[in-house]
Amino acid sequence: MKVIDLLNKIANGEAPKSIKYEYLEYELLPERNNYYCNKEMRWFTNEINALGVLNDEVEIIEDKINKEIKWYFIEEQENEKTKIAQINMNFKILREKLTEIIDKLNKGE
Repeated sequence: MKVIDLLNKIANGEAPKSIKYEYLEYELLPERNNYYCNKEMRWFTNEINALGVLNDEVEIIEDKINKEIKWYFIEEQENEKTKIAQINMNFKILREKLTEIIDKLNKGE
């Protein structure tokens, strides 16, 4: 999608949570109404402040199902209570991701 199309989505209240512009990924910070890249400490609006970039491509990355799942790893030296908590957290993450996939399939995305 083009930068101008992303700006239209934002104006219509349809701002995606994550985008990729050039080689950087930006996360939406709703309280600032802007996208921020933690890796490079950059604001998206600072990158697109010239009219010449309105036709540049932006990728919405929040809608991709294959986004990495962050697991909690269980280590041998941890006590049983901690292991159970980590296993429960992994099941919660898995349930949320499966629900997201099912929702996308039901919507035909």
